[in-house]
Amino acid sequence: MKEDTAAGLALIASVLGIAITMLLHPTGHDVLRSEQQAEIAVLVHGLGLATIPIALFGFLVYTKRLSHGTALPTFSYILFAFGSAAILGAAVASGFVGPAVGDQLRTAAGAEREVLRVLFHTTGQVNRAFARIHVLSASLAILLWSVSMWRARLRACAACGIVVGAASIAAVGSGHLILNVHGAGLVYLAHGVWTVWVAALLIRGSFSHAPS
Repeated sequence: MKEDTAAGLALIASVLGIAITMLLHPTGHDVLRSEQQAEIAVLVHGLGLATIPIALFGFLVYTKRLSHGTALPTFSYILFAFGSAAILGAAVASGFVGPAVGDQLRTAAGAEREVLRVLFHTTGQVNRAFARIHVLSASLAILLWSVSMWRARLRACAACGIVVGAASIAAVGSGHLILNVHGAGLVYLAHGVWTVWVAALLIRGSFSHAPS
């Protein structure tokens, strides 16, 4: 399989994995209410974690095709990798630490229950902080990658990425979009549309014909 095709398929797989994760993602209340929901949280976050190296591979190839000796695509990739480290932290907090604390909280009593309640709430705050770092970093990476695509005359996809990146940064950075399950899902949907478009261009070999 050609590297560009493998990268495109990897990006599509990463988008599908994130989509499944967000569709099945239980809320904190669900995790506290049901042991089954806690188990689902572990499974879907495990799937989300598996998408990280897959996406990194796909975007690495994409970055190589865009670079042509310029620094902007490489810097964009570093931003995306930085954001990927942040979403790893968010997934661990939400998918593994939170459910483990929730399991103990369901049967705890007295002072132990209050300590566990504070710990569960703190885990949620940590999750949202990491998710915010990820969204801002990945959105800026998409924006800068798309500027490079514009220069390479792949302008329809570039325009989409510029709009998606800028709108995500504005919405999350201003605090107007809260990164709960629904808010994060909206951002990942927008990112996913652009990512699948990039994947299609890679599979078609469009980058090998783009002017430097």
